[in-house]
Order: sequence, then C-alpha cells, then structure tokens
Amino acid sequence: MLLDLENVSYQVQDKTILHDIFFALNKGDFLTLVGPSGSGKSTILKVVASLISPTAGKALCQTP
Repeated sequence: MLLDLENVSYQVQDKTILHDIFFALNKGDFLTLVGPSGSGKSTILKVVASLISPTAGKALCQTP
C-alpha cells in the first residue's frame, strides 16, 4: 500500500475542514479529487505531503 488515510480529520479552531476521510491507494491506482471550492481538496493533499498534520486519524505514506 502506497498511501492509507484512516479516519483523517482536520480542524482549525471551531471549523472542521475534513471529517473522517479514509481511502487507500496501491501501486497502479489512480485517484481524482473533485469538489467545489472550499471542500478540502487542498487540505487532503497537504496532509498527504506532510505539510500539515491531521487533528485526528492517521495518514500512512510509504516511500517508493
């Protein structure tokens, strides 16, 4: 498994940006993140890139 998000949440003060996000990606998988502005797409990518830490859950990334 290359990437595993397990019940990832991210909150800033009293605003919840991500709530219980979970998915797994294996080698050869493709994932497209779509949604309206402000839905948390960039926040998910920041968690995956370890630019920010989730306030709950865990993001497990395996380096190639």
